[in-house]
Amino acid sequence: MKLVEFIKSYSIRKMINCKLASRDDIDIDLWGKKFRSWIPFKDERLEELLEEFLSCELEWIQGRVSRKNQLSPLLICVVRNDISRIKKFMDYYRSLGIEQFIFVDNDSTDGTFELLCDQSDAIIYRSKQKYSSTRRIAWINKILSIYGIGNWYLVVDSDEFITYIGAEKNSIQDMVQTAMDRGYDRVEGFLVDMYPVGQPFCSNDFMKENCWFDTNSYDLTECELGCVITGGPRKRIFNKVYALSKYPLFYFDERTFLPDSHYLLPVKKVPIALAMCHYKFVDSVDYDKMKDAVISGQYSNNSADYKSYLEKFEQGNISFYSNEHSAEMINSSCLSKIDFIESFF
Repeated sequence: MKLVEFIKSYSIRKMINCKLASRDDIDIDLWGKKFRSWIPFKDERLEELLEEFLSCELEWIQGRVSRKNQLSPLLICVVRNDISRIKKFMDYYRSLGIEQFIFVDNDSTDGTFELLCDQSDAIIYRSKQKYSSTRRIAWINKILSIYGIGNWYLVVDSDEFITYIGAEKNSIQDMVQTAMDRGYDRVEGFLVDMYPVGQPFCSNDFMKENCWFDTNSYDLTECELGCVITGGPRKRIFNKVYALSKYPLFYFDERTFLPDSHYLLPVKKVPIALAMCHYKFVDSVDYDKMKDAVISGQYSNNSADYKSYLEKFEQGNISFYSNEHSAEMINSSCLSKIDFIESFF
């Protein structure tokens, strides 16, 4: 390592230890190692993430862990104003075998918070801080620090509905057990954007009407952080490269660290077996959220992606459907049309 790089790395290490030591509720040794593991990859964002991790405000509202099956992952979700889909979200994951939800409600005003508080299987935290992409990762890591190592977790957004080949007959616990039997501590997934045949933002039943997906428009590349998947319908329509790969299902141990939505440390090569059906452009609520994201600039790069979306949609006559690339998601076996998805069952 060059001298300048060593000094920079050393100063970050000192900063991590110093700032972690200021918090009595943080395991300094454990989380110091986790944050330092990110230094070789993206140290320019490390200080911002650490600051958010230490300063983020989470108010516990209700709920305790009470799973019957330890193979059922604790589902973590950050949510804001999703009253139109959150009940269906919970029912869907219950049907997969999720027994316990941990929600961070980001100051919802549309009844989402009240609905969540009525769910007996939901642990609720609340934050009134302004949303940002980095703060979201900090909230999730804070939840992980609270509920700790030795658990399987499933981290998803409220517009992500995970499926896998054989999901109709095999629960998420079966997926975890099979991963463990094969020696994996995580399963890779990727965002599969779902869309209708016609215009976006017009759905009444978003899962029923947005049942089409791309089968052959993806690109896989290997980098120092693992297998990265890009492409899909958003690249076709907006001509931009979006990272689609994620590691939503993982076992959290002393070394595991979630520094970003799309990566998980330490780097390991594991099967891509999870399709994260992504309902992002389905109704008028999504359109309004997109406009709010552009105005607030709260997402990565001052919401640059959302600006591209809005500009294109405002031109009118946009459809994701393609005779060349689209297939209907009739059941989970349709995922086999994507040639890099592996079946665990």
